[in-house]
Amino acid sequence: MWTPRFIKEYTGEGKNLTLEAGRAKITGFPSKRLGLKRRGLIKNSYKADIVIFSFDDFNDKSNFLEPGIYPDGLKYVLVNREIIINNFKGTRKLAGKVLKNKFE
Repeated sequence: MWTPRFIKEYTGEGKNLTLEAGRAKITGFPSKRLGLKRRGLIKNSYKADIVIFSFDDFNDKSNFLEPGIYPDGLKYVLVNREIIINNFKGTRKLAGKVLKNKFE
């Protein structure tokens, strides 16, 4: 997962981006650029995926041989209103959806 590396390397005090600007760069901006409708922002009627993490503990542990290892500090993840990671533990729910053609 490249997100923790991006957050730690480029956002925060004394870095290139504020945490807010970094978040926008990896959520709202790409969604808008790709034409994804009702995605990338937390707004009424949007299909928001939400990640709650501890900034100080957010560290990537994955590598090329084990890309699916969750990063440290990842407290909660919600995908399409379903809790996927709950209090640092995976729930094994598969709430994601493949987006194709219409980008719904």
